[in-house]
Amino acid sequence: MKLMSKTRLIPILIEQGFITTSKGVHYEAYGSKVMAYIRVQDMATRYRLENFLKTIGVPFNRKYYPGAPIVEARVSYFKAWHWDE
Repeated sequence: MKLMSKTRLIPILIEQGFITTSKGVHYEAYGSKVMAYIRVQDMATRYRLENFLKTIGVPFNRKYYPGAPIVEARVSYFKAWHWDE
């Protein structure tokens, strides 16, 4: 599985109108597994984003925080803040 980098994903999401800036995206690293938490404006946008991510091959967790306009998507590894602790 080839993961998309955060630097490649964010411009695509902005271009497609899912987000306006990268400020609504937060990242968590769980060892070498890095997740992007993408906050969108409403649930309808969340469902559209999930379908879009599926079409471009970005893995995401449809079960993450049901009822909230946040999508958990997997991105490629990068050295996160406090990576050496």
